[in-house]
Amino acid sequence: MKHLTLKSAAVCCLLYLMTTATSCPYQEPEPQSMETVLTGLQLTSYNREREGLIPVTDGRCPKEFYTLGITPLVLTDNHRYDFYTLLHPITAVRIVAASDFDADHPAGSNITRFFYTEGSSRNGLATPIDTINGTRYLLQLTKAPAAGNYRFRVEFETDNNEVVTADTEEITLY
Repeated sequence: MKHLTLKSAAVCCLLYLMTTATSCPYQEPEPQSMETVLTGLQLTSYNREREGLIPVTDGRCPKEFYTLGITPLVLTDNHRYDFYTLLHPITAVRIVAASDFDADHPAGSNITRFFYTEGSSRNGLATPIDTINGTRYLLQLTKAPAAGNYRFRVEFETDNNEVVTADTEEITLY
């Protein structure tokens, strides 16, 4: 019996040594990145009236709940990277009324200050933006215009003075 207990203890020690000697702590893989350029913007209109964001599919949204989603698009080699470093960082972000917003802001007016970025202490997006990681920027409309049809133009300007723009589809804010 004593021999069996020593043998069991020896087997347990041997198993312990084998498993600890062959295992190594997990290491996070190094993030993969790619240097690239901004090629476009994808805009999505959202309704935040209910819990979560719901894409506007019928062209109508309550004006108090309108949120603009902006996804920067970059030139890639069809490989998914953790983030993309912009060769020409974004130095300015503007939201422009593509149609008359109100009496003081006709079409062509900069209305960036009427859009609040969640998680930011200011309106608009903080610049410069030098890396993109697939993030969708969400900007909530803070000044509700009169009920009507609206279009917004988003402009991202880079440090080489290139301006990348995109326009929203017409949206009826009511």
